[in-house]
Amino acid sequence: MELHPQVKLILFRLYLLISGVVQTVFSVTNKAVVGAVRALEPRIYYFLKGYNTPYHEHTVNIHASTSADVDFVYNMDKKAFHDVSDFTVTKYLPILSIEVIRDDVAIYDLTDFIESMTVVSDVSAFRYPSVSQIVNAWAIGSQIVFDTSIDFKVRCVSSEGEEYEFSLTDTISLEAAMKEADDAITVEPEIDSPVPEIPPFNPTT
Repeated sequence: MELHPQVKLILFRLYLLISGVVQTVFSVTNKAVVGAVRALEPRIYYFLKGYNTPYHEHTVNIHASTSADVDFVYNMDKKAFHDVSDFTVTKYLPILSIEVIRDDVAIYDLTDFIESMTVVSDVSAFRYPSVSQIVNAWAIGSQIVFDTSIDFKVRCVSSEGEEYEFSLTDTISLEAAMKEADDAITVEPEIDSPVPEIPPFNPTT
């Protein structure tokens, strides 16, 4: 039995409508599933050697032949830095407090943030991230981007109670920066008071 052309047209339009609805539902469901899976994944960022900016793992190809080497992998959920060593040990940061300052005024206090932060590094050549990496790890969770034209400083107090001040752009490791600061401290030599000269004894005078 031959269908009327108008009936064929209605059926074809109905097919297109149903097909479009199915594709839309599939697309939305697929995006929802991908979003849900990624929400369950740990939020991982890469700190590359020579760079202060953290890159989300889904936005950078670290396996490209032209890519900079990974310096630290940062797990945002665990507040943990990992280097790429095989045999590692975990330590806390050797600092009691840390602040970002501008014109000698503290504008951000990161002390609570770094309290439980851990670093996983080589057991025989342990190293800490740089001050900049620590602050930028905090910044990505706080949705703050620092203006590079402003000379921000970072003031921290070590576990031994020593106070240090670094530039936010420093890329050397925390312990190396502390050592440099310690080595730069020069103790003024004590200057002995001049001893008055006693003229030689002359019995004829």
